[in-house]
Amino acid sequence: PHVYFDRIRKLYTEFDEKSELFSVVFDYSYELLKNTYTIFQKHHEDLLAEPDLAKYYGDSCSQTLGSLRTALDLVEKRDYKAMCDFVHSHTCARIGNARVYSDKDFQEKIKNARTSAEDVIKKDLHKLFSLPYDRVVDDIKTLAPSIFKFLELIERFIKEFDKIKKEKNAFRFDDIEIEVLKLLVKENDGKIEYTQEAKELSRRFKYVMVDEYQDTNDLQ
Repeated sequence: PHVYFDRIRKLYTEFDEKSELFSVVFDYSYELLKNTYTIFQKHHEDLLAEPDLAKYYGDSCSQTLGSLRTALDLVEKRDYKAMCDFVHSHTCARIGNARVYSDKDFQEKIKNARTSAEDVIKKDLHKLFSLPYDRVVDDIKTLAPSIFKFLELIERFIKEFDKIKKEKNAFRFDDIEIEVLKLLVKENDGKIEYTQEAKELSRRFKYVMVDEYQDTNDLQ
């Protein structure tokens, strides 16, 4: 736990745009934008292949695709202030009236795809970059003392709890996981190595079936 707590303390003591706290925001935004851009780019290509609909939807969809590209470039540069300006200045062009277009299913697919792409900018990115950089830093500084005090209380609790468990020779499920991990891996000169027990288990079992795998954590 102390490694995790040290990381949290570091998050609340470093405030520049290259700090880990902002890195988390940029990493998430990058994956979100990359996936959204890739999906919408394919829909945009499909739209351009249908000139009868493209004359109504083409301009607005092209603008959305361009906005996604701009946002993706800014996130890659990790420019928080520029992203903040972008989400506040972004406007969504009105989509054309295509009542005469015959393939209503395709029309609805393109319309929904464009709405989803715009929602990423107007809703998801706005939640992450709506506050000015200085305001974010001020909020972090304001929260930091309370966060540090909370971490101190948790550390005291863990220390007392570990003492009681040791006295009663008791384990929580998390403790069992940690102790098993200690049996399977060890640290040698800063590198993680498999123990002899782990190698023996690897020889004995070629495959391991895990039920409810979606509920596992990193330790498991």
